[in-house]
Amino acid sequence: MTVDLHHLFPPEHLDHAATVIDAFLQELAFQFEARYLDELRRFRARQPSPRDPRQPWLFPPPANE
Repeated sequence: MTVDLHHLFPPEHLDHAATVIDAFLQELAFQFEARYLDELRRFRARQPSPRDPRQPWLFPPPANE
């Protein structure tokens, strides 16, 4: 879903609205990571390595290999 801010806010308030929304989203991400960091780390640790055998230099091997 794409939201066009130009349709939601008058042009004279668009810069301020974009700045406020950006600050809100950054704070939301910060608070989410602060609350769920352990869960995020556990999930990511269980994921397979993204290493491509044809191009192994793109991603270093995981620390546990």
